[in-house]
Amino acid sequence: MERFEAEAINTYDKKPKKWLRYVDDTFIIWPHGTEELDRFLNHLNSRHQNIRFTMEKERDGKLPFLDVMVRRKGDGSLGHAVYRKATHTNRYLNAMSHHHPAQKASVVSSLLHRAFTVSDADSLESEKRLLTTALRKNGYNQKMVLKRAENVAKLHARPPMERHTTEEDSMTPAAKLTIPYIAGTSERIARILKKHDVVTRFNCVTKIHDAVPGPKDQIPQELYEGVYQVPCSCGKSYAHVDCVLMLSGVTLLDVVGEILVGNTPVRNTPRELSRLVEIVSGDGG
Repeated sequence: MERFEAEAINTYDKKPKKWLRYVDDTFIIWPHGTEELDRFLNHLNSRHQNIRFTMEKERDGKLPFLDVMVRRKGDGSLGHAVYRKATHTNRYLNAMSHHHPAQKASVVSSLLHRAFTVSDADSLESEKRLLTTALRKNGYNQKMVLKRAENVAKLHARPPMERHTTEEDSMTPAAKLTIPYIAGTSERIARILKKHDVVTRFNCVTKIHDAVPGPKDQIPQELYEGVYQVPCSCGKSYAHVDCVLMLSGVTLLDVVGEILVGNTPVRNTPRELSRLVEIVSGDGG
């Protein structure tokens, strides 16, 4: 993708002032006008048949990018705040949920860390008020939330390289263990294990979806539809359409997966799959 970007930008006569990309989301500052921006988008989409860009322009001086709302200030500089979609409900792990207290505390801390990381000085206080209200509605004690906010503020007052390094973090435990969380019992087990330098993590014993039956009937594996297509450098494609190919009750996807992880030699695969397997595993042309 880096090569595509460099070639696309270098082959256009006007350049963006800023080009920042995270995976497949790109933030650019374009100083050449709206019409020229549309032409630049067409130029990007003409570079490769399988790469297509869509575009969202700023509205009222604001533009969301990932979880950041970027806004244009009166002096021309850019401000930033936490962005939430219109469908966001402010629902988080409820404080009454049967989870370890540390997991609930991490919900509060992670939201506050995001607030201090993303928000600028103008939007930080309003973001903290919003989080305090939302967490209170999710059952969290306001005093605990404010205490966490104070701790996070102290942490972010330190230099960035010192924020995530503590003496405890630098120590390697003898072992790490994940156990089901049962209130009152798991904590005692964790305290005993800690004496032996074993770090304990917790998971849920039962979740709601385990108790609620699925709303749909189970479909037999041999009736699943699918399309598998593997392009070849010769210009042809290998594909199987309509129904998943069954080989003694095993799907084509299962066979290829086994081969890719090294559990099945290529020479033992059926003849009709041998060429496909070579291509998928990188041994064929």
